[in-house]
Amino acid sequence: MELERRARQAGIATAVPVMPLDPVFGWAARVEGLGVWRAHEWLEHTTVDAGEVGISWFGETLARLHTLYPLESGFVPEWRWLGVYPRERWEYWIDAAADKGKKWAAIAKSELDRTLAVTQYVRQVHQTATDNIVSHLDFGPWNVLDTAHGLVLIDWDGAGSTTASAELGRAVSAFGCGDPGRMRELINAYRESGGTITCRPEDLFIWQITQRLSGLTERIRIALHDIPPEDDPEPAWMNPETIDADVVDGLTGLPAQVDELSELAARVMRT
Repeated sequence: MELERRARQAGIATAVPVMPLDPVFGWAARVEGLGVWRAHEWLEHTTVDAGEVGISWFGETLARLHTLYPLESGFVPEWRWLGVYPRERWEYWIDAAADKGKKWAAIAKSELDRTLAVTQYVRQVHQTATDNIVSHLDFGPWNVLDTAHGLVLIDWDGAGSTTASAELGRAVSAFGCGDPGRMRELINAYRESGGTITCRPEDLFIWQITQRLSGLTERIRIALHDIPPEDDPEPAWMNPETIDADVVDGLTGLPAQVDELSELAARVMRT
């Protein structure tokens, strides 16, 4: 809510929040039996596709967003959501998988060094980042409404700590339509609007790498029932019938995916 407030003050178009009669905090209210909710004034709108969003709107909005909430002292990521675990945990998983007769146990063991190299890469990029911020974290066309007054950015409830470079890479991918030329135009528009890119060119798509790594580790933990009680043992995004096959694909495909993303990032970052 604080980031959303700052965005509105900075001129970024957002939905207008409705202050409840009995707020729990900010403009959030507790609804009995349903938890804590927020409401916004209704906007007549249509949705947009990635290619319908203008290059200049992208650059201006994201560059401005990245100035609103700097974290001068940095932050410590919640490593599990980035798929980062120490060697000891991976060795535990490999032994547990072997005990359960999982066919991918041997693959995990043979791929361990390469998997840990990706893990260390993710850790290093985040630990050496200098552009730490609180930001939207879901800046994509699915959260942009086309209204009579222009484009409006919604769904701020997932905001949190990240790096400007990681969010830029995710946003470029979301709005880039799979076209390296358009991705380059988006990056240039961000720069021209005052956005500063501090990461190495090949590190731009670090968010996509963490998603592949975290998807792999989450599948492993669920397959082995190594999950805390507060976690969902059957998340909607995971197919329980293909989980073991997906683990194999993740283990064997991860290094090549990292190379492909790094190569694409270096290519679209060229001015």
